[in-house]
Amino acid sequence: MSDAGRHLVTVDDSIAGQRLDRVLAARTALSRTRLKALILDGAVAIGPRTIRDPGYRVNAGEIVAIDVPPPEPAPELPVEEPATEPAPTPKETPVAGDATPKERTMPEQDPAESFRADMNLTPPPAAPAPPEPSERDLGAQAEHERVEGIRRACLNARVSRAFEDRLISENVPLSDARGQVLEEVAKRDVDVPGRTSRPPTGHEVQVGDDPFVHVRAGIEEALKDYMEKRKRGAAAAS
Repeated sequence: MSDAGRHLVTVDDSIAGQRLDRVLAARTALSRTRLKALILDGAVAIGPRTIRDPGYRVNAGEIVAIDVPPPEPAPELPVEEPATEPAPTPKETPVAGDATPKERTMPEQDPAESFRADMNLTPPPAAPAPPEPSERDLGAQAEHERVEGIRRACLNARVSRAFEDRLISENVPLSDARGQVLEEVAKRDVDVPGRTSRPPTGHEVQVGDDPFVHVRAGIEEALKDYMEKRKRGAAAAS
């Protein structure tokens, strides 16, 4: 019973009371699994009733109708066409004097640029300009120059460290600090053993055992020049 269509099975006394799927499997060529699927799909009926229970108990004298649907056609497999290779492109035969394709696509280059590129003569990029100092930086630099100038002046004049610290802590301008250093040297004009006193006029210095005589002479000359400038300034103001 492998053909599609309706098939009938009559229940006699020998199989009455058995399960529907078992009776149909014994009386047909269909497997019990296939019959269960047909029963569940509503393809089995007894008279006007559709039986959807594979465990239904049949009765003697019942006629069971089985509608077997036709088999579904097998799906058509796509036919693969053989791949075709593209036709080869004919090669261009160069003519004497004609430019090659590569030469036609390359842009024209300046001979000077080409020479610099070949000789690696491209100038390096210009260095960035240094940032302009801020007002804070300028103030710090001016303060550093003032302090260093006062220290050099005090060191050359051999004044006390306390005098140097006072000039720095009181923010005395460098020009005024140098004048005060010269005045301080003039105040402590003490004779050194081995050196004669300086005459009232003239600039000769007799050198004895004083190793700093030349330094003192230079300071005295600077002090004289400073005092003369102050007198000229006072006279011009009056």
